[in-house]
Amino acid sequence: MPPNSTPSPGVSRPRAVFARFRGASVLPSKPSLSFLFDAYISSGGQIAAGKMKALAVTSPERLQVLPNVPTFKKRLPKE
Repeated sequence: MPPNSTPSPGVSRPRAVFARFRGASVLPSKPSLSFLFDAYISSGGQIAAGKMKALAVTSPERLQVLPNVPTFKKRLPKE
């Protein structure tokens, strides 16, 4: 959502803060982050171990290593 746009009634604007990390392995055991954009190569082990949950992938097609994780195009509602 662009910064100056008005959200739909009943929809709150998500608050996001940019935080630079050197790979997902530096995340604390009790994370203070609600979401993270990261490469599978960095986060794959934690996703496989159940420490992180993959919500969607940014590639045009699903990843073979994450067949049950949809793309953002499928996950997000069409406007």
